Amino acid sequence: MSASYSRLAPAGLLLLAASAALNAQPRQGLNSFQSECKQALANCADAFARGMPWLADRRGQRALDWIDRENDRTISLLPLPVPSVQRSNAVSGPLDFSPGTVTFSGGWAYQLFQDSTHPSGTLRRQRISSFITGGINWEDLLDVDDLGRQSGRTFNILSPSGEMFSPGHNRVLIILAPGADVARAEVREFDLVTKAFVPNGLSGPANLGKPFWRDQNSIFLNIGNADGTVTTVIRQRGRPDHILARAKGSAIYPARDNLKRILFHIGSDGERVRILNDNGTLSRTSFPSGWRFMGIVYQGRAIFQLDKPWRDKVRSFPSGSVVAASLDLFHSGRISAELIVNPDATKSIDRIVASRNGITIVGQEAGQGTVRTLSRVDGKWILRRVPFPLFGSMDTHPGLVDIETGRTFVEFQSFNVPPTLFEVDIRHAVAQVVRRQAADKGLSEIIVERRYAISPDGTRIPYMVAGLRSTLTKQAPLILEAYGAYGNSIPALYDAQLLRSWILKGGAYAFAQIRGGAEFGPSWHVTGLKRRHTYEDFIAVAQNLVSRSYTEPSMLGIRGHSAGGALVLVALNMRPDLFNAVVAENPVTDLFRMDLTQTGDAGQRDEWGDPANAADRAFLAETSPIQNMRLDGETAPPFLLTSTTDFRVHPAMSRWYAAKLEHAGRPFFFHEDPEGGHEIGFANYRKNRELEYAYFWQRLDVSRNSKK
Repeated sequence: MSASYSRLAPAGLLLLAASAALNAQPRQGLNSFQSECKQALANCADAFARGMPWLADRRGQRALDWIDRENDRTISLLPLPVPSVQRSNAVSGPLDFSPGTVTFSGGWAYQLFQDSTHPSGTLRRQRISSFITGGINWEDLLDVDDLGRQSGRTFNILSPSGEMFSPGHNRVLIILAPGADVARAEVREFDLVTKAFVPNGLSGPANLGKPFWRDQNSIFLNIGNADGTVTTVIRQRGRPDHILARAKGSAIYPARDNLKRILFHIGSDGERVRILNDNGTLSRTSFPSGWRFMGIVYQGRAIFQLDKPWRDKVRSFPSGSVVAASLDLFHSGRISAELIVNPDATKSIDRIVASRNGITIVGQEAGQGTVRTLSRVDGKWILRRVPFPLFGSMDTHPGLVDIETGRTFVEFQSFNVPPTLFEVDIRHAVAQVVRRQAADKGLSEIIVERRYAISPDGTRIPYMVAGLRSTLTKQAPLILEAYGAYGNSIPALYDAQLLRSWILKGGAYAFAQIRGGAEFGPSWHVTGLKRRHTYEDFIAVAQNLVSRSYTEPSMLGIRGHSAGGALVLVALNMRPDLFNAVVAENPVTDLFRMDLTQTGDAGQRDEWGDPANAADRAFLAETSPIQNMRLDGETAPPFLLTSTTDFRVHPAMSRWYAAKLEHAGRPFFFHEDPEGGHEIGFANYRKNRELEYAYFWQRLDVSRNSKK
């Protein structure tokens, strides 16, 4: 992307001059900090960061000058030329298709296509019948990069989902985010026939979820307000808005029962569903505490997952159960449930989609991607597993369901198998390949091995390691990655850039399925004080990789994104002797400053711990990355990457961490993109990954480099 930071201040601006108070502040030892934090919560947030408030000014000139200097310094320290930095994404090449970016609607397959010359993307389409047989003749609809050039701004757009296409299939709602700045995202009405935005068309803010159509002349919007409330409105062509609700945590979501759409308004208490009637009124219904609506209605029954046990007059339902409840009973106030999926200690549910033919459930079992089908025949629920011969990850989304025909598709991929689209026959529980992404050269030489490490409490922690056959027979430079948070199951994905920039050049890659996720069911998701297992699991896997001679500490690097960024920084603090390179992307670095995350302090307490609780506060004081960073001895210089427009984790988290290392005279690498958001964005993501691989090769290739 073309945006860059201005350079008004001298490149040699001294960080120490930033705060006189900082210069006068003595550096405290860890034991002193932990003791003072235990006594009073006010002493827990990092003292250095408190003395550098200007780094929290997202677009303040002083901060941008510092970022410019650090970006330039980092690039100057990495081995150049870095192909992707100079030639954008040419090193990775275009992808002819990726199922995750495809949406089916009105007989068409729509795709947001991105490559080196179109980093923001081109919205295009072809007939579904052509797409699933490998068709390559796409009709271009909207060139987002050209739109940016015309307006003098860079835009990112979200790939449209099914409900964003109008009932007549001739219009689509486009979400435009300037520079991936979701706070300023807006929705505009686009004509699929004229291939142009509709003059004075339906539009509005799109800073909270996706908009969707009510009918051909009105849309629903969930608008996030500055005070944390959400205004849910019907925006009508040529008429005033009809406000449905304004409350915290309030939003409206679409669901379908066959071709009939049913709109659910989830109330601020999280347990009240209001079904929107045709006349624009909301019927009041409710469901028990701990029931989580899955966005699915099938044969007049809403589908829920239970976050805690529940009992009716007949039977008990354990936590994790998937149940169906009749909409008719909702209206009458009588709640009863039908069990459709029994929870299992080794199974997780990641996605559920429905069509007129039945329900498709994508999840994991013992860390392996699974697909199950669910139908209701003669009053009985029938659950079947779809056999897949390959080990990898499965995914689907509502856009992979053709509403008109009921055809349902799922995506399979793994480290060494490119994205492959399957059509699922729900009635017979079988799937067949309909389209594959072209494979990279040399893919046949890559093998994937599944191993287990033993965590300190005796739990077996699975991980996968991939590399060339010749690489895995010796100690080699290796990148270990994990996430371990929020109960998110992180799949094994095909990453062409990882293959071309790392594995095919002789590096190895490992991915650990540590606790904190849900790869082995709900019990795998640990929170609060139990998050200690997350860190111990990760270190156990690293040690196992060394003991199995896949690598050695001087050749072992670790990488994590967001919560995974916190994970790798904690691991570095706990075991600096074990790692020689650390990449933290958009990391959470101060666990006492969760106010700098999208959901704020309250939204993070259940996951990380409540600082107001003495036991939780003591644990956070022992593990929070910035407070516990090693400022003495030999420690790998970390590489922190972030984005100015990251509204999920404030870039100050990375800025403060890097600035504290600079103040202590410790080496580090830092890069901040002016655009891209939490997920960085297509062009910046690929550029940043090339910077990361340059860093990893510099640090871990001991045949050419000594430990620095």
